[in-house]
Amino acid sequence: MKIIRKTIKLFLLLDLVFVGVNTYRNNPTVRMATNDSISTLKEKISTLDASTLIH
Repeated sequence: MKIIRKTIKLFLLLDLVFVGVNTYRNNPTVRMATNDSISTLKEKISTLDASTLIH
């Protein structure tokens, strides 16, 4: 019974990833928003002061 549940969970996870990848590929608005979020994250990481991370 546990193996069946794990298999179902695995297929649901793979389906979720597949839907996300297809949405990213086929929807330019999602792609633009994702790229914008990644750019913003990179900027924030680059502005972090390394000395604050050591403490």
